[in-house]
Amino acid sequence: MKNTFKQLLYSLIVVLGALLFVLSMKLELAQNYILLFEVLCASMMLFAVVRIWMLHKQDLKDKKAAATDTKPGICSMEHAHQLDNPFRKLGHNAGRLFKKYINKGDTVIDVGCGTGIFSIGIAKMVGEQGKVLAVDLQQGMLDIVAEKIKGSKYEKTIELIKSAAESTGLTEPADFIIAFYLVHEVPSAENFFKEMHSLLKAGKYLYIAEPPHHTTTESFAEMITVAEKCGFEIAAKPTVIMGRTAVFCRRAKEVNSEQ
Repeated sequence: MKNTFKQLLYSLIVVLGALLFVLSMKLELAQNYILLFEVLCASMMLFAVVRIWMLHKQDLKDKKAAATDTKPGICSMEHAHQLDNPFRKLGHNAGRLFKKYINKGDTVIDVGCGTGIFSIGIAKMVGEQGKVLAVDLQQGMLDIVAEKIKGSKYEKTIELIKSAAESTGLTEPADFIIAFYLVHEVPSAENFFKEMHSLLKAGKYLYIAEPPHHTTTESFAEMITVAEKCGFEIAAKPTVIMGRTAVFCRRAKEVNSEQ
């Protein structure tokens, strides 16, 4: 309930500013446009302050967890609504983030798909001849995705797969793999990257992004080091809102040896 209230509060602040503007124009209650501008700015500033305060609280929790050598927990169903909030959808758009790496007919693995914020967008990109393997540890998350695509053409494209904590259990080769806000949750980063390496086709890409409030610069650098030891090399470090991001490719020498 707390998190639901927070999201409603964030949205209400922004909507309130917009409503004040619309109502004042329609009802002609205010002629002073400078005042209107100040009201809108104040609303946005209030939103920013509340958001920064919430992130600060989360950061304190994560630092406390790090001090006791514990890892942030898996995003529970209680927080599922946060994965689909409208602000995240603006910044984390599958078409914009992954268009360089996905082609029609590709097989894409969305590891830790959550509520399907990327799975559905990717299904549009791979088309009817492609396939999206939407993998998650929690059946509740998969049920949300299933409800979203029910009765649509994406039911044939998206395959929902419940994984174990230690492994996805997949064997089908993939053209592209996404692990968005996931690696900090897995029991072993080394085992994770080894499995992703075994699933990815030669010369293809693994895209990871980690939330800054759960992953420090140092811990993300450690993830990259582990990935490189498991047979990957850095292909790109794209800039993503609220994300420490890296795109990996299987090493060129492995591609040459397989040709």
